[in-house]
Amino acid sequence: MVEALTTIDHPQVQRTFWRQFRAPLDSYANISCINPTTAKALGVRVRPPVDPEEKIELAANNMSVSRLGTVKLKIKIAGAEGAARTVSHNFEVLDMPDALLLGLDIFPKLGVYMHRRRSH
Repeated sequence: MVEALTTIDHPQVQRTFWRQFRAPLDSYANISCINPTTAKALGVRVRPPVDPEEKIELAANNMSVSRLGTVKLKIKIAGAEGAARTVSHNFEVLDMPDALLLGLDIFPKLGVYMHRRRSH
């Protein structure tokens, strides 16, 4: 479970709170992503892509999708023995079924490292 920091601006009050999402760790994904619905629900500003014609290559079936933009999020993820780690990271906005997807680019910030097995 991942929590993302969001702020609600209202003329009379400003609230900051954490919202919980399921966010799979995906070692096949080079980048971390957020879907547009989640970005909207968090009220974060989507920065448009530098090159709107640029595509993101997906691992499945040689597919590519158009870039929608990026958002900067502060997320908190529970670690071993209940210790939580809070990090800021840029997420690619991508039409996908998951609210958030944590790719290889965020693993070091979360203290997740993958080691290759030695062949004998």
